[in-house]
Amino acid sequence: MGASERKRKQNSVTVLTYKPMDTRFAVVSIVATLLATVGLVKFGAAPIAVLCVLLWLAVFFYHHPLLLMLLWPATLIHQQIFFGKSLSEVSSAFANLPILFYPMDVPYFFTIAYLIIKFATRRREVIRALRENPFLSVLMVIVLASLIVFTPLYGKSAIGEARKSFFCFLFPLLTALTIKTYRDIRILMLGVLITAVCLSLLGYSNVMFGRPIAVSGEGALVLLLTTFSILVMHANGMVMTTKVIDVALIGLFLLQLVITQQRSVALAGIAGLVLLFGLQRHKIPFLAKAIVTTTALLIVISLVFINTPEFERSFTKRMSGIIKPESDHTGSWRMRGWRQQLNDLSARQLLVGKGLGSYYLWFDRGAKNIVGPHNTYVMIVLKLGLLGLVIYGLLVFRFFHKILGVANNLPRGPMRAYLEMSVVNFGAAHAYMMGYDFCLIILMFYAIGTSAARLLEDFREVSEQRKEAA
Repeated sequence: MGASERKRKQNSVTVLTYKPMDTRFAVVSIVATLLATVGLVKFGAAPIAVLCVLLWLAVFFYHHPLLLMLLWPATLIHQQIFFGKSLSEVSSAFANLPILFYPMDVPYFFTIAYLIIKFATRRREVIRALRENPFLSVLMVIVLASLIVFTPLYGKSAIGEARKSFFCFLFPLLTALTIKTYRDIRILMLGVLITAVCLSLLGYSNVMFGRPIAVSGEGALVLLLTTFSILVMHANGMVMTTKVIDVALIGLFLLQLVITQQRSVALAGIAGLVLLFGLQRHKIPFLAKAIVTTTALLIVISLVFINTPEFERSFTKRMSGIIKPESDHTGSWRMRGWRQQLNDLSARQLLVGKGLGSYYLWFDRGAKNIVGPHNTYVMIVLKLGLLGLVIYGLLVFRFFHKILGVANNLPRGPMRAYLEMSVVNFGAAHAYMMGYDFCLIILMFYAIGTSAARLLEDFREVSEQRKEAA
C-alpha cells in the first residue's frame, strides 16, 4: 500500500471519527436523559411517553403545515361535542396535569413548536411574516409581556387566560408562513365549511334529543360567517361546492340560527348584511336574488311563528334586547358590570390594564359577581388597558384599509371573493364581540384576507420583475 493511499484512508478515518458537534450532542443527550429521569420519577412513564409522541408529531406537522392549519378548525367540532360540560369534565383524562387542559391547547402546542422550528431554520420567513402584520405582532408582544409580568402574581390564572382569549392570534402567523398558493386558501375555506356542516349536524342532534341549547355562541357564529362566505362566492360568479348543495347548506345553517336565537349572532348578522350589500351594491342580479331569498326566509319564519306561538314569544323576547338592552335582564345586568369595573380602574390600570389573570369582581345590588364581562372590548381594557385596545383598533383599521384597497382593483373571481368574504365576516364578528370574547373563527377570516392580499402582492412583484428583466 502506497504512502498516498495510507494518507487518504487516514484522512477518511479522521473525517468519520471527529465531528465538531460531538461535544454539544453529548451535552444535549445527558441533559435530555436527566430530564427524562426526573420526569419519570415525578410524573410517571405515561406523561413522558406522551411528550415523546408530541415531539414526533411536531416534526410531522412541521413538514406538513397545511395539516397543522386544518387542525385548528377541527378543535371547534371538539368544543361543540363537549358544549355544556365543565372544563373539569372535559379535562378529566388529564386530571394529574399541573394546569387545566383546554381543547385548543393541542393546536397551540404544535403551532408554537412549528414557529420555533421555523425561526431556527428559516428566520427570514418568520421575520417577514411579523413585519407584514405589525400590529398583530405588537399585540402578541403586549400579551407576552403581560403574561411574564403577572404570572408570578396571579399564577396559573394568567396562563389560562392567555390561552383562552389571546393564543388564537397565533393562527394568522401560522397561515402567513403556511399559505403559499390560492389552493391553500381554498383548502382552509373547505376546512371551515366542513366544520360548519359538522356543527350544524351536531346542533340538530341536540334539538332532536331535547337539549336546551342547540349550538354554542361560537358555533352559531361559524354557521353565520360560513353562510356569508357562500353568498359572497356566488356574488363573484363562484360556488363553494355546487349550486344545489350551496343553497341547501344556506337553508340548513339559517334554520339552525333561528332555532339558536343568539342575540350577539343576530347583531353580527345585521352588520354582515350591511357590509355585504355595501360591497355588492353595483351588482343588480345579486341584489335581486338576495331580496327574493330574504323575503322567502321571512315568510318561512312567519309561518313558524304562526304555528308555534311559544317559539314566537321566546324569539321576540330574546331579540328585543338588541333594540332595548336595558329592558333585557341579562343585558342590563352585564352593562352594569361593565360600567362598574371600568369605573374602578385607576389611571395606570386604565392605560395598561390589570393584567392577564386578574380577577373579575363587581357588585350588583349587594351580590358579588366574578363572571367575565362578555364583551371583548371591555375585556381588552380590563386586561391590557387602552394601550391594548388602541393597538387592536389599529390592527382592524389596517386590515380593512389594505383588503379593500386590493379588492377594489380586482375583477370578479376567487381572489376577490376571498377578500370580500374576509371583510364581511371580520366586520360582522366585531358586532358579535359586543356580547362575547375573541373566538377562533374571527381570526380565520382575518387570516384568509391577509393571505389572499399577500399572494396578490407577491404575484404583482414577480410580474414586475419579469417585465423589467424582459
